[in-house]
Order: sequence, then structure tokens, then C-alpha cells
Amino acid sequence: MANIPADANPLRDTSFLPSTDNSEKAHFSASYDIPCLPKGSVKQGDAIGQGAFGCIYRGTYNNTTVAIKHINMGHVDTKGVDKMVQNELKLLYRLRESNFVIPLIGYYRHTEFRVWIVMEYAENGDLAKYLRKGYLKGKWLAKAHICTSLAKAVDGVHHYNVTHGDLKAQNILIDRFLTPK
Repeated sequence: MANIPADANPLRDTSFLPSTDNSEKAHFSASYDIPCLPKGSVKQGDAIGQGAFGCIYRGTYNNTTVAIKHINMGHVDTKGVDKMVQNELKLLYRLRESNFVIPLIGYYRHTEFRVWIVMEYAENGDLAKYLRKGYLKGKWLAKAHICTSLAKAVDGVHHYNVTHGDLKAQNILIDRFLTPK
């Protein structure tokens, strides 16, 4: 892999991993401007969630708590991993102006073969845990707010021609304003 200058944004070059098709790289770099976070600026903490496609960790970036997503690469070749990371970043970029997903901060190249996706942290965790802890017991207006916000989010994401595919309480995050993401 070619050495990338420290001031370059590798997503402009798009090659997380070797052997990415150049025509695809040119298309991706012309369409997206996602910040590559400086080496050493992201610190990983404890695991806070596990999904079908990866693991989420709490971490810090610029003294702010963030969520760090590692994409599960166990059964995918290097070209496939590159494509998975690009697709995830493209999706988050497309939905960035909506209030329906956790905002993307950028990505971090931990090693040549491992890219972390860094997003804002949802202080209240996932909806399933939040409900199990009883935080909404008797708070019908808060429950109604979450339900209507969730319906708007699903409708809004569908306007971007995106289908979640695994919508469940464990995959719905609750921010500090009790807005589902």
C-alpha cells in the first residue's frame, strides 16, 4: 500500500486496503468527504454492544466520549472488507443530515487492515436496555415521544431509499434527548 501523506484524507484516495478498483475509488472520492481522524486521536474503551456485522466500543476522541464501530471481518476477504467499510460510510454519509441516525464523526485507520468508524455516543444506550431498567415506567408522554420519533425515523430513512433490515429495540439507540436513532 502506498504511503499516504499525514495531511491527506485517505477517503479521498478511498483505499483502506490494497487492490481496490481505481474507477470505484475515483467515483467514491468525488462523492464523499468523510474525515480521516489523525493517528492516535481515537482511544478505544470497553465493548458496549455486539451485532451481526461488528462490535461497538465506547471510546474517546478529542476528550469527548464516542462510539467506535469495528466491522466484523472474520469471513470476508480484504476486498470484501474494504467494500463493507465503504458501504457503511456511504450510508452514514447519505443519512448525515437526517436526525434519524447517530451522527458520523469520521473514520480512523487503526492498522493497515483495520478501520474504525467513529460516531457520536448515545448516552442512554439501546432502547431494550433502557426499557428493562425501568426508566420509562409510568412516563407515557416520554414513551409516546419515542414511538412517534421512531415512526418518523423509519419513514425518513425510507425516503432515502434505505431499509434497515434488522429493526428491533436492541438496534435503536436513545440519545440524551430521548430521541431514537
